[in-house]
Parts: sequence; C-alpha cells; structure tokens
Amino acid sequence: MVPNRPILVSLPRFETLQLTDRNISQCESLWGDRCDYTPGEFSDLLDRARWLLSTDRARGALFVEQGDRVRGFGLATFVREDIADEYMAAPYPQLGKRILFHQDLAAVALDEDGVGLRNAGRGLVLVVINQF
Repeated sequence: MVPNRPILVSLPRFETLQLTDRNISQCESLWGDRCDYTPGEFSDLLDRARWLLSTDRARGALFVEQGDRVRGFGLATFVREDIADEYMAAPYPQLGKRILFHQDLAAVALDEDGVGLRNAGRGLVLVVINQF
C-alpha cells in the first residue's frame, strides 16, 4: 500500500485592482462561451458598467494574473431592498440583464441613498457582473 502524498498544484497568482471606467476595456477579451451574454449584450454591459463606475454608483474589482493578463472582474451596485429581493428570487441572469439594461436605471432600481453612503451597513449590494 502506498501512503497518501499531497499533490502539489501550481496556482496562478492574482492581483486585485480597483475596476474603473478607464480600465474596464481590459475586460473585453473575457467574453466567451461561459458567459451568459451574447457578444453584443456583453459590450452593452461593459458600457453600462463604465457609466456606473464613472458616476460612482458602483464598485468593481479587476483580477489580474502575473504578466498583467486579466482573468476576471466583478461589479456591484446598490439597489433598493425590493429589487434585491426580486433579484434573489429570479432565475439568473434574466433579471440582472433587465435591471442593468433599463434605460432609466437610477430611477427604477438604484438605492441612491445607499450609493451616497457607500451602502454602509445596509446589506443591499447587488452583484451585476461577475466573469471569470
């Protein structure tokens, strides 16, 4: 009988950077078959994410591998409690798309008081994009 030996796996090292409206273009190459969006929807999503980030209505993280290769990103925005409840109960990702793509997103779903407070302690953060 051979004793159990640990298996060593070399995992890539990632650096987490703040996702901004300026560096989100690095995420364009992440669209793929694993993504829940068509190429056109993904492009529209990045445009909406740029707007959310530039207006300080969202926070984001960019995950970069050694060698500056972008491996993933996430974006969270602040929504009203009723929208958060609806989002959690809905099949992914249809409601997220509907919320994000709504022409008047700020009036329909965003918790502007939470945005202003950086959502401190309210627990109403909705992750709207997450791609790896």
